[in-house]
Amino acid sequence: MKAKKLFSGFLFLLALGLLFPGWGQAHYLTEIWAFTYGDQSFTVWDVEGSAAVGDDGTIYARSEHDYVFALHPDGALKWLTMSENGNSFKCNPAIAPGGAIIIHTGVRIYFLDPLHGGAIWKVDNVQGNFFDGAPAVSKEGIVYIGSQSNTAQGSAPPGAKLYAFDPYHQKKLWEYEVPFPPNPGGATAFLMNPVIDLHGTIYCLYQSTVVGGQSQCALYAINPDGTLKTYREFDISLHWAISSPAIGPDGTIYVVSDDHLYALSPADLSSKWEKGLPMYPTGSPVIGGIGAPWGNYSIYVPCGGKLKCIGSKVADEYGTFQADPGFSPGTPAIDKSGYVYFGTTGTLAPYQGQLCVLAFGEYEVYPIDKISMDGEIHSSPAIVRVGNQSVVYICENRSISAWNINIGGIEPGLAHTSWPCDRANLKRNGRVSLAFSALYLVAQVKAYVHGLNLGNVASSLNAKLESAGQSLEKEDLIPARNKLNAFINEVRALKGKTIPEKEAMLLTEDAQSIVRILQ
Repeated sequence: MKAKKLFSGFLFLLALGLLFPGWGQAHYLTEIWAFTYGDQSFTVWDVEGSAAVGDDGTIYARSEHDYVFALHPDGALKWLTMSENGNSFKCNPAIAPGGAIIIHTGVRIYFLDPLHGGAIWKVDNVQGNFFDGAPAVSKEGIVYIGSQSNTAQGSAPPGAKLYAFDPYHQKKLWEYEVPFPPNPGGATAFLMNPVIDLHGTIYCLYQSTVVGGQSQCALYAINPDGTLKTYREFDISLHWAISSPAIGPDGTIYVVSDDHLYALSPADLSSKWEKGLPMYPTGSPVIGGIGAPWGNYSIYVPCGGKLKCIGSKVADEYGTFQADPGFSPGTPAIDKSGYVYFGTTGTLAPYQGQLCVLAFGEYEVYPIDKISMDGEIHSSPAIVRVGNQSVVYICENRSISAWNINIGGIEPGLAHTSWPCDRANLKRNGRVSLAFSALYLVAQVKAYVHGLNLGNVASSLNAKLESAGQSLEKEDLIPARNKLNAFINEVRALKGKTIPEKEAMLLTEDAQSIVRILQ
């Protein structure tokens, strides 16, 4: 759709001056439940990372006290699994096709049955290299996970590696090792937080930490067969420990450093542009929509005590949110109406956090609500649709809780952009989906059809768009294209009759643009 048609309904209300009351004074977030204790035999403590949500609504999260647990949508405990040998879980749970839960402790990867939490398969670390960072899962179910080098094996230890595992056949497919030069002063190298683009290329952050020397930082692009495609060196830290790359709908790779946001070409990782940041990142970039999402979408970057909204074309700043003194925003999540949700960590004792909701207008920021939490939030919210409402799940130090967002006219659920939250989607699989991104455009076409007041004709057109959307939800691109082409043919047949010529032309162009994107 054209840029003017893409502003969400809440921005229209804001433009009329119907602003929200004081920041955090009138609450639009209402707590539904909080899970703190399970069967009284364990305490949920230090709930780190972002919760993953399965197709059936089950919520998966981890506690640093050796547990991964599954909750029903009402907050009741479904199961919990304890790690072996007293090793804590080190990453977000990720969900593979078929529902298996992938999580690791550094020394062992667990592939868990989603029904009862039992291990389907376990993989121990190789050559003493510790698994590190979040896993990524391909559409075919191949699991990619990075590791850190083993400094305990002399002056020339094995380098950091990216591993590929096939959990269905329970085997390792390959490993790619980054060359690691000997360093008598002692060093550790990390290759972690892989993400996967539409062509199956895996992008992985690399950093070596050298005692008394210069660190090395890079982004590696690795082919699905385990061979090197290309890499890009940086002269400054990429903050691999707290940040993952994000992938835009046009394939652009976004990474953050100590003081820059980089937009990189997927062909050779050359810079499309670089944007200075006021401080180091405190989370990962995510993708939202301002203006035409395929022409100029937005990137949200948490850095220092700020959350910045930056346009994808020439790095224009659409707005900057300044958090309360002593708080730093984490990785945000975007809902279908464009609202931005995020948690904060406290930098001053007693180190509490906040759950916040914002609206970014064109060059303006509208704080909507903030809720003080008992503990810090080191996670990205999960936004799910429950009936006609959005429910937000958030992990904090002492619990995982669910919240209703009560704003009139809100479209429930996570935004259909290429990367609307930490690790790209609710399954936290680190994989971009063009189908999910295209759903955003289909929704805009449906909204435009609704605004034309076409009566029974609108029902027929929307049925085709709804069917295309259902195919996109399943990532079935060919049926989705066929249904969109059927929509185009019907609009052409009604052009100048039931549908005015100008509106028919716009609908046709917009639907054709989606078809081209899906080819």
